[in-house]
Amino acid sequence: GGVTVSDFSPQFLVTFEGASDPVTGKSCLSAKTVELSLNYNPTVYIASEYKKGTCRYKEVLLHEVRHVNTDIITFNEYLPVILADMKAAAAQLQVLGPLAPHEILPARDKTVDALKAALVKSAEKVSVVLHTRQQAIDTRAEYLRSSRACPNEPIVGSR
Repeated sequence: GGVTVSDFSPQFLVTFEGASDPVTGKSCLSAKTVELSLNYNPTVYIASEYKKGTCRYKEVLLHEVRHVNTDIITFNEYLPVILADMKAAAAQLQVLGPLAPHEILPARDKTVDALKAALVKSAEKVSVVLHTRQQAIDTRAEYLRSSRACPNEPIVGSR
């Protein structure tokens, strides 16, 4: 009777600084700052057959809110892990150069790719934990309890 679609999108922004040698025309490049943002946007859908205010609507909503709360708890718990992973990846970045002008963008992209790989790896850790926790909510016992909670209201798809 319901589903929650969660959009979890970690992103980062890297600022670079560089120095150029006017004699050789070559530059050195380094990551100055790495800023991390974690965006979470859940959307709960409830079958249109369940009208607001009914027992069945409230039961489905309560179930979906458990999913949202589990997301939030997990993200808050793992935020320090993600931050530590990104700090460790940023600490391994080296000053790049001396670089010819045509080498600057590829070098910058290589730095961004290294940070992106660290973020993806860290987000995958969270995803595994989150999947396990979400499955613990969607149990047969929970669905039986929920279906019995409103004996006078039909369940979507039942006859």
